[in-house]
Amino acid sequence: MSEYLLTYLWVGMECAAAVLLFDAFSQRKKRQIAHWIAVAWFSFLDATFLNLMSPSAASFWKIVTSLVVYYSFHRILYIGRRVFSLYIAVIFYATKYSLQGTTQGRYLTGGVPPVRFSM
Repeated sequence: MSEYLLTYLWVGMECAAAVLLFDAFSQRKKRQIAHWIAVAWFSFLDATFLNLMSPSAASFWKIVTSLVVYYSFHRILYIGRRVFSLYIAVIFYATKYSLQGTTQGRYLTGGVPPVRFSM
C-alpha cells in the first residue's frame, strides 16, 4: 500500500517540476486555475497508470512511455510546435535522471525511486 502512495507523491512532485521547467520555455494555454487542475488530473492519471504497469515490462518501453507522457503533458498544457514539445520532454527526462545520479530510476526498474542512505 505504501508503494502506491509513494508513487502518487513522486509523480505529483515530478509533474510540479515539469511545470516549472515548461513554464520557463513555453506559454500556457489556460488560465492559472484551469492549468493547475489539468496538472493535478494528469499527475493522478500518470500515477495510476504507473501503478497498473507491469514491473516486468522491458526498460525500452518504459523509457518510451515516459517520453510520450511528458510530450503529451507539454502538448496539453502549453502552446508550441510538436518538435519543440518533444525536445522539452527529452530535456526533462534527461535532467530528471541525471539529477538522480543513475539511469535506473522508477520507470526503468518498475518501482518507486531508490532510497539512498549517506554515511
